[in-house]
Amino acid sequence: MLNDLIGLAYEDPLWDTFLNQLSVDTLKKLAGRGSYRSGIDMPSLGISVAINADSPAGWVNWSYGTGGGVNTLYASDTILAATFNKDLAYQKGRMIGNEALFGNGGPKSRYPGWYAPAVNIHRSAFGGRNFEYFSEDGYLSGILAAEIVKGAQEKGVFPFVKHFGVNEQEIYRVGLMTWANEQSMREIYLKGFELTVKEGKTRGIMSSLNRIGTEWAGGSYALLTQILRDEWGFRGTVVTDSYLGGYSNINQMIRAGGDLSLGDAVGGINFNSTSATTITALRRAAHNILYTHANSMAMNTGYSTTPAALSAYDGALLEVGIVDVSYTVNVATVKVNKEIFGDSVTDDMIEYRLKDESVLPLGLTLSLNGVISGTPQEEVNNHQFMVVASYGSYSREANFTISISSSNGTIIYQSEIQPPIALIGQVYEFSVATATIFKPDATQAEIDSFPEIVYSVKNGHALPEGLTLSNEGLLSGKAKKQIDNYEFVIVASALGFKDRETTFKISVYNTLNFEGKTMMNGKFGQRYLDQINLAQSTNEVTYSIKSGSSLPQGLTLTPKGIIIGQPNEVVSNHEFIVVAKSDFASEVEATYTISIGIAYNKVSMKHGIRNQNYEQLINTAQGVRDITYQLKSGSSLPEGLSLSSDGKVSGKPTESGIFTFTVEAVNEGYESDDITLTLFIDNEPVKPNVTMIVVISSMSGVIGIGAITGLILFRRKRIL
Repeated sequence: MLNDLIGLAYEDPLWDTFLNQLSVDTLKKLAGRGSYRSGIDMPSLGISVAINADSPAGWVNWSYGTGGGVNTLYASDTILAATFNKDLAYQKGRMIGNEALFGNGGPKSRYPGWYAPAVNIHRSAFGGRNFEYFSEDGYLSGILAAEIVKGAQEKGVFPFVKHFGVNEQEIYRVGLMTWANEQSMREIYLKGFELTVKEGKTRGIMSSLNRIGTEWAGGSYALLTQILRDEWGFRGTVVTDSYLGGYSNINQMIRAGGDLSLGDAVGGINFNSTSATTITALRRAAHNILYTHANSMAMNTGYSTTPAALSAYDGALLEVGIVDVSYTVNVATVKVNKEIFGDSVTDDMIEYRLKDESVLPLGLTLSLNGVISGTPQEEVNNHQFMVVASYGSYSREANFTISISSSNGTIIYQSEIQPPIALIGQVYEFSVATATIFKPDATQAEIDSFPEIVYSVKNGHALPEGLTLSNEGLLSGKAKKQIDNYEFVIVASALGFKDRETTFKISVYNTLNFEGKTMMNGKFGQRYLDQINLAQSTNEVTYSIKSGSSLPQGLTLTPKGIIIGQPNEVVSNHEFIVVAKSDFASEVEATYTISIGIAYNKVSMKHGIRNQNYEQLINTAQGVRDITYQLKSGSSLPEGLSLSSDGKVSGKPTESGIFTFTVEAVNEGYESDDITLTLFIDNEPVKPNVTMIVVISSMSGVIGIGAITGLILFRRKRIL
């Protein structure tokens, strides 16, 4: 089990024993599924998925399956750098760690991994993410970031220090070729990372999307292995920045020393996938990822927050009492949590008391064991009081209602149900006729002869405009104006009995019309933007995803109703529920459907030559495994070439020219994608006729010179 390796050195031989249990397929999943995650669910070996949250300014949920929304946000690290205060940086790391440990108590609100801190350099005042970075000084950036790392890792977080390296601009950063000499790189641009490794002992690094020279940073052996691991001694996980198919290459990544793709790239592990080199690289990546997990809070399996020590405490309508007649009722219904207290604490050790300012009817008392008893001395109707159940520092409370009748009988008017919300302009009906006549020991004949109870609105009170109350207690009509928690009193009357009254509350809301739809299809890893159907309301409406429902990974819903992001999973007809909220309106839900399909990334065809062997891979689609490549109906390759199902164009073209054709990337059950490609096939090179030149030259020097001149022009023309 992985927990057997907690605290063991990276080189401990038990790691080899553990890794021997992982299949090649498991190794691929560990390296290729890192979209704001690390690890996989494998309970048999104690491996689990750990959420990796984003933002140096504090934990942020970008709807990638995390719970808890946006948590504590901190001042920019630029402000922190201006303090030159190492202890302040350390305390920030500890606070981040505490929040990671406890979350908000929900099952997905803890975050073992953190994409931060960021130690790129303020090379220009116009850097698009300078707010995430410390300063223009690599040493200052590294020293403070190392303190943040120390504080966070003490609490079990594994920070991913980013973006490694030379990622000093935001615009066009994907594929940007960055050039610098070794001195500037070591003294400025890489210094922050070096210090977080050597001083902070970080167990996480995020590579960058730019190129170092012409080589992708996330696939640079010199950067990720020779400098980071061999020279600086880093032990831990290297995750890519956003994994972009067609640019990012997981085969290159694992060979260079990267471990985890920030995106689904399992299907991209296709270069010599069964070779010893590939499997060794995957095994090394798994070792790095699991070593990071084993030394973090990812191994915590207990509660994220202390569980409830006492069970819920539910109030109730109590049995009606009678004046001068002994009364007893038990309200001790709370249970202790045995998982916390064990068998030494029992339910009868819980004490019950009236809450401050709560009173019982005259003549009744509440004992510590939760029994209300005594002889009532007064009539009361719908009398409410609060009871607090406590054990040590733990407590629960509940609201109870009791009525006491005279021996001659009385009207008992109490209700547990409040009127539902009324909608403006819509027919409304609700009965408040819950009063009864209670007379101790009444015969059925007496009960049958009880007078009719009549209901009315108490003097000085009024119903919302448009609603009326019948004598039978039916509240009805069409409300006209919006109102929230409006309070009114209803009186129940019966001939020969004292009137009783009860207070009700009602809200009148606007109608919120909200309907679902099928959203625009998206593509894996490509920017998505679409708007849901906006609800019709007279007030401003905000939108959110219903708890328990979710968007595809990588997408988020703004309060204004726009779905935006970069989807990191492929789904077909995925349903999710959106909740529309507005002032003076009930929440309304609508079901939406979205499909995220395969993305076929750009590829350029190299030139071919007629009658010569040609071969090129065009398998750059991503999103799912087992993608099949095929020519789109009506499209064709040049004569002599063919396309294999795994995306290879090969053969010996027998015709020349410029050819355009369309290829589809298909996986049954998901939206396919296609790409139109252009291929140039050149003629075979023509060899000059040297023999003719010699013959002509032997006849005449003049003719020979002219022929040679013509040949030179002929050859020059072909070169042009």
